[in-house]
Amino acid sequence: MSNSIQIPCVTKHFFPTTAENIIALAHKYLKEFKIHSNFTCCGLPFFENGDLISAKKTGEINLKLFENQDIHALSEKCSQVFNTQYPQIFNNSFSHNEAQLIAKKTISLLDFLNSIPLTQTLQNQDKYFVAFDCSSNKQKQISCLNKIGIVEWASPNIQNTCCGAGTCLPIYSPELAKQMSNQLIEDAINSECSTIICFDDICRHQLNLSIQLNSKNISTCHIIDLFHKATT
Repeated sequence: MSNSIQIPCVTKHFFPTTAENIIALAHKYLKEFKIHSNFTCCGLPFFENGDLISAKKTGEINLKLFENQDIHALSEKCSQVFNTQYPQIFNNSFSHNEAQLIAKKTISLLDFLNSIPLTQTLQNQDKYFVAFDCSSNKQKQISCLNKIGIVEWASPNIQNTCCGAGTCLPIYSPELAKQMSNQLIEDAINSECSTIICFDDICRHQLNLSIQLNSKNISTCHIIDLFHKATT
C-alpha cells in the first residue's frame, strides 16, 4: 500500500508555495509517497452545484487513480468528498466497493498535521487571526494551533462563521459572499492582527480577493505554511 499526496487544484493554481511546503513536510514525515500529475479535481464544485453527472465522472477517474493507495487529502473539503460524497454517489453501483475503500483510505489534512512529531514551535510570532474552516472539526484545528505553539489567537465575532466561499455563494449570491468575507476581514483588522490563518485554500482565496479588492493591509497564510516554518 503506497501513499499519495492529493494537492487541491486551488492550491496548485493560486498558492504554489503552500504546495511546495506540504511536499517538503511529506518528504520529512512520510517514508514514501507519490503525487499524481494528472490529478485535476476531487469534484467538489460539481457536488455543490448539483451537477451529479459531472461529479460522478470525476469520481470515476479518481477511483482508478488512487486505487489501493492511502490518500493524504490536503483539503478538508476534498477529504469529505472522498470519504462521504463518493460512497453516496456510487452506492449500489459498479464502483461501490472502490468508493468504500477510498473512503477508508483517505487521511485528512488535520489528522496528518496532528500526527507530525514536532520538536520545536514557532518563534517570534505575529499576532494571528484564525479563520476556522466551518466545514471541519474545530477541535482538531485548535490542536494544530497548539502543536505549533500558537496558544493565543483572535477569531471571528460570530462563531463558526463562513468566509463566503461555501456552496457556490460567490456565483449565486456574490454580494452576500462579499459581505461575509469583508466582515471576517474587518474582524481580523479590528483585532489588530497582521495575518489571517486559514485551514483551507478555498477560504483563503476568497479572503485574498476581498483583501485585494478593498486594499486592506493584512495578509493570509495556510496552517501548512506555519507547520513548514516550525520544522525548518
